[in-house]
Order: sequence, then structure tokens, then C-alpha cells
Amino acid sequence: MRVENRVSFDQVRDVFSQENPDPAFGSTGYAFHLLGVANGQFGSWYRVALSLEDILGVMLPPHIHAGLELIPQCGLMVSDVVRKVQLVQQSHVCPRRIEELSREPLSTVFLSAAPLDHPEYPDYRELVHRRYRGLTHLDGLHRLIAWARSDQSQVAAYVAGLTVGPQVHGSG
Repeated sequence: MRVENRVSFDQVRDVFSQENPDPAFGSTGYAFHLLGVANGQFGSWYRVALSLEDILGVMLPPHIHAGLELIPQCGLMVSDVVRKVQLVQQSHVCPRRIEELSREPLSTVFLSAAPLDHPEYPDYRELVHRRYRGLTHLDGLHRLIAWARSDQSQVAAYVAGLTVGPQVHGSG
């Protein structure tokens, strides 16, 4: 992972709002609120570029869609989900969405340095209980899987709570 610079939460929200048409709607609204929770929990944000190895190592929270448990309650790394998606009927909405996203231009994903620990967001509870520490998905689940399948790298991400050395300078 290449750390570019520290950024303010206002910058994170602006990028999210620019790339997501209506932050108050459905899953977009949910993700927008996750960013606020992450900001409250971690308090710092960095813009980074993710390598393929970084993408494969991102922890994804549970994901059930249209009767398919793509990711169980315990969560899975992107690398594990990439293998699992190959076994899912390709007519299902999740594999179709992943395939569609693999052909689109790269967009920003939002992560945290550890799972969210907040009672209103139980998707992360099991990860918190097992004391997982590592890049954890906040927004961009299907995109991360799509890019891992297509060997993408240098994906832009904003990460809450990243610990970096004093050599990183930027706006904050």
C-alpha cells in the first residue's frame, strides 16, 4: 500500500458524495453513515493506493444478497471471496454485478484499519470479538472482488485509522 497523504473527513465525504449519486439512499446511505462511524472511532483518514496484494487482503463483512450468503457472519478476505464467487451460479445478481464492475473504470473504495466497533453496525461484531486487525471494508465490496478477479492494482482508497510514520505529510 502506498500512502499518498492525510486527508480531512470533509474531503472523504466530498469524494464519496461525488462518486455516489444520492448518499441518503439505500446501501449508499448505509455506507455514508459507516464513514461517519469510522471517523468517530478512528479520527484520521489517509488517501492510499492499493496493490493487488492489498486488495486481496481486505476483510469483507457478512454479505447476503437475494438468498446467497456470499460472505458468512465471520467475514472473509477478498482472496477467499474471489474463489467462492467462481462456484456461484453466474446468473445470480452478485456475480453479475461483480462482472459488470470489472469492466468499469476504477473508483474509490473506503476502508478502515480495523473493524468498526459500534452497536448499530453488527456486521463487524464478530471481527471485533476475535480482535481482527487489518484493512476492513466500509464501501466497495463488489468492486474490490471485481478488481481482484481482474488483477487490478493502484486502486485509490481512503482508510480510516491507518497508522503511518512521520514521513507522510499532507492536508488534514
